Amino acid sequence: MSSPTSVLLTATTTHTPTPTTSPTATFTPSPTPPSLTAIFASVSPSVAFIDTPARRGSGFLIEGGYILTTVRTVWPFPTVRVVFPNGQTFEKAPVLYWDLKVDMAIIGPVETDLQPLDPIDGESFVVGGEALLIGYPGETGRNPQPSLSKGVISRKREWRQEGITFFQADIPVVAAEQGGVLISDKGKVIGMLGYLFADAQFSLIPSAVDLLPRASHLLSGKSVDELGRGPAMFTEGERSESGLVAIGDGWDQEMFVIWEKPGTKVNAQLLLDEKVDLKFFVRDVNGAIIPLNKEGAVLVSEGEFTTSIDAPYFLVVVAGDPKATGSSMLKANVPMLRFNDPDDDHTYKKGQSLTGGIDFPGDMDVIKVLLDKDETIHIRAESVMIDSVAYLDLGLFPPLQLNEPLAVDDNSGGGVFGLDAEFSYQAPFHGVYKIIVGDNGLGNIGGYTVTLDEPGDSAPTPIVPTPTPTPLTTSFGEMRIYESSGPRPYRLPYPASMTPMPLDDKDCYPQVAACFALAPLASLNIFEADPNVALISLEHEELVTYFEQQLVGLELAIDEKKTFKNANDLKITLLSIRDDALRIWYIIHGDDDGAFIAIFTGLDYDRLPDFQKKLLVRLFTRNSFMYRLDDTVRYMAEHLDIAH
Repeated sequence: MSSPTSVLLTATTTHTPTPTTSPTATFTPSPTPPSLTAIFASVSPSVAFIDTPARRGSGFLIEGGYILTTVRTVWPFPTVRVVFPNGQTFEKAPVLYWDLKVDMAIIGPVETDLQPLDPIDGESFVVGGEALLIGYPGETGRNPQPSLSKGVISRKREWRQEGITFFQADIPVVAAEQGGVLISDKGKVIGMLGYLFADAQFSLIPSAVDLLPRASHLLSGKSVDELGRGPAMFTEGERSESGLVAIGDGWDQEMFVIWEKPGTKVNAQLLLDEKVDLKFFVRDVNGAIIPLNKEGAVLVSEGEFTTSIDAPYFLVVVAGDPKATGSSMLKANVPMLRFNDPDDDHTYKKGQSLTGGIDFPGDMDVIKVLLDKDETIHIRAESVMIDSVAYLDLGLFPPLQLNEPLAVDDNSGGGVFGLDAEFSYQAPFHGVYKIIVGDNGLGNIGGYTVTLDEPGDSAPTPIVPTPTPTPLTTSFGEMRIYESSGPRPYRLPYPASMTPMPLDDKDCYPQVAACFALAPLASLNIFEADPNVALISLEHEELVTYFEQQLVGLELAIDEKKTFKNANDLKITLLSIRDDALRIWYIIHGDDDGAFIAIFTGLDYDRLPDFQKKLLVRLFTRNSFMYRLDDTVRYMAEHLDIAH
C-alpha cells in the first residue's frame, strides 16, 4: 500500500520515468482560542453589580431578563440595586426566590437589550485548564465596572446528592465577586462564583448548568426541596408592638423581625414574673450580636439598641437558663413581625429524609422522631452553605430538661466541604426524640438535608447511653432502685424513666441528698438528714407533725394521710397534697437512727387540660406511672427498705 506522499506511477513507452516532486504535507490548524480581551468583551456586559444596604455582589443575566446570583448576595432584601457595565441601572429590582440548599437566588425580571449568558456543561473541562473569573471585587461607586481574574482548575468535586459539580480553582473569590461567572478558556460560562474560604487561596464554584434546572423550577412556581423561599418570610404579615412568647425548653426560640430606618432607637422588654426566666438577644443582618445596655450585655430581659442600616434586625427570645420554661409578653416601641419557622416541630419516621433551612443567623430547627426502646437510628445532616451541627435530645412534652444533649456531632460526616454532621444513637426507651440542626458558626444561613435511617456498615458506632441496673418490672412501668450514699443504706424504688439530676438543678430542693426528674412532668427529692440536726432525732410522729406544720405554713391542704408498716416492716407515713394540676406526696420514715423523707411531685392527669391529656396519651402507655401516680408512690412507700 502506498504511503500518503507516494506518487502513483502510470505505465508509458518511456522506460526511464520522469521524477516528480512529492507534495508538501498540509495540516489544519486548531481554532485559535479567543483572547482574554475578546472573552471579557463578550461576557462582561451581561455581568451585573448588585448593591444592598448590607453587602455588594455580582450576578449574571439569563433568559427572560432574570439575574442569577447567590443567596448571600441579596438575603434578606425584597429589592436590590442592579447596575450593568453600560450604566443601565435598576434601583429596585425585585428579589423573587432564593434556594438555600445550593446558594442560588433569582432577581428580576428586568427590561434590557443585553444578551443573556448561556452556560454550558463544564464536565469535560479538564483539570489543569485555564479558567477566568468575572465579577466586581472591591467596587463601591455608583457606576462600577467588572474585573477579570485568571487561574487554573485544580480539581473537581461532586455533590452527588444534588447532582452538582464543583470546580476548584486556584483563584480566591472575594465577597463582592459572589454571583459572578467562571469562564472556560474558550469563553463559555461554566460556573457561578459562590463559596468563600477565608484562609484558603482557592475557590469552589458550582456548575452553572447544574443550577439552571433549579432556577427553572422556581420560576415555574414549583418548589425545590421545599426551599423555594424568599424575602416574603421577613416582610409580609401583621406587625405589632407586642407579642406573646412561649418557651418550652432550652432549644425553643421565638424570633421577631424589626425593620426600621437607620438611627431608630429600639427598646424591648419581656414582662416576666419571678417564676419565668426568659431572655432575648438581637442579631443584625450580618449575624453580629448587638449590645443591649450600657454594660454591653447581649442577653437581657430588657434592653435597647439603635439601628445603623436599612435592614432587618432579628430579636430572638430564648430560655435564660437552658432548663427554664415559661411564657411572657414581649413589648417594643416599634412594630415587630413574628417569624413562623416552616421547619420546626414536624415529626418524621426512620427511613425518611427532610430538607430545611437555617433562615436567619442563629436559627436552630427542631424536628421530632419516634423511637422504640433499644432502637438504633443513623442521623446525617448535610449542607454546603453552613457548617451543620446536629444534636439529639429527648422530645417529651413537657420536655425533659438535661444539662446537655444525648448526642451531638459537628463534622464527622465529611461531605463536599468536610462539614457534615453524622452520628448513630441507640434509644434507651420508647419515646419522642428531638433532632436539632443548626450552623456551628451561628452567623450563616443555608439549607440542609437530614436523613434518618438504619446505620450502615460505614456508619459511626452508635452512641449508647451509660448502662444502668436492670429495672424492676411493675404493672405501671419499670422501676429502678435508689441506693443511699449516706451513713444509712436506704433503698427506694423509683420510675426508671426519671433521670438523676445535678443537685443544683431547678427541680432539686436545697440540701437534698438525691434528685430525679422527668421534668417538668414529675420530680423526686430525697432527704436523708435535714440540715436542722435536731430533726434527725425526732420520733416518727414528731417528724410527721413537723412536715404537716410546714405544709400549713405554705397554705397547702393535706388531701390524704396514711400511716402503715410496709413490706419491709418499716413504719411509713404517706402525706398527699393537691395543688391545681399537681399532686405532691411525702414518704416519711423516722426511727432512733435517723430520718428518710422522699417528696414526689407529679402532674395530676385528671386535672390536666384536654390538649395536655392528648399529648400524654401519645407519649405514654396507659399503664405508665404518669397515669397511675397513686399506685406508683404507694409502691415506692411499700418497698422502701434499709439494707442490713
